[in-house]
Amino acid sequence: MLSPQDQSRYLYLGRVAIAHYAGGNMPEAVRWARLFRDEHPGYTATLRYLIAALDHSSRLAEARAVARDLMRLEPEFRLATFTRRRQPFRQPETGAAYLEGLRAAGLPD
Repeated sequence: MLSPQDQSRYLYLGRVAIAHYAGGNMPEAVRWARLFRDEHPGYTATLRYLIAALDHSSRLAEARAVARDLMRLEPEFRLATFTRRRQPFRQPETGAAYLEGLRAAGLPD
């Protein structure tokens, strides 16, 4: 917020969203991930956090809508490939819940 002209600002918004997700604060994770998406709608990494946070907030219809957006941007995305290449959380239970949210929203295995 101190530097509204910073062209990398969206990255910080995404990191705040991830921190809230990892800390279990889903309403704030959703809020920050949406701010990120508003500034950089084509960046799919944060869409994944938004999807999982929406699912864990019992907002499955919204999570599925964002999942459709992600698949339009990244049609080859598959959870199996994603999990082999990346694990965004050190705590296995957080990672498992994250993947569960993505799967519940309809992202393909």
